[in-house]
Amino acid sequence: MQGDTLSEIAQRFYGDASLYSWLAAANGIADPNQVGVGQVLLLPDLPKPPVALQPFFAQVIGEKLDGNGSAGGVTLSVVPAGKLLIVEDVTVIFGGITPVGSPLTFCFTAFWPATKVERNYFLPLIDKAGDVVVGGRTVRWYVEAGATLSYIAGGPAGTTGEISFTVDGQFIDVS
Repeated sequence: MQGDTLSEIAQRFYGDASLYSWLAAANGIADPNQVGVGQVLLLPDLPKPPVALQPFFAQVIGEKLDGNGSAGGVTLSVVPAGKLLIVEDVTVIFGGITPVGSPLTFCFTAFWPATKVERNYFLPLIDKAGDVVVGGRTVRWYVEAGATLSYIAGGPAGTTGEISFTVDGQFIDVS
């Protein structure tokens, strides 16, 4: 309408008059005080604010494999309500393993008690040097709120040794 300013239009459509510069830039208007009568304006969506990230880090060092060749089931964390966990990197080391060459496994687990749903994330393991086996991967695993995070590591009965691992990631707000 005649006499409208970008500030008034920004207030009317976005609820914030200070966004007049956003409108000017989106419409290629060099002088925000010069809006032509009858000029059609593009009213773009506002950019979303950046997502707030909160670091997630879990570490287990020197957990012993029991007589059955397994370890795990320990709760590392619970994904809080209103959050999404993005697991970005997992590294695992089996050390002092006997018998050497045993087929070993490592699994990062998310379990939702309310629904009894379980999701397992297996990690490939590579025999590096004799009795040390390592694995790791840069991942992009998404774990929703309410999940209990734990791990399971193991080998055949009689396998002994220690397991150490780290899990790195980020929590983001989804509420």
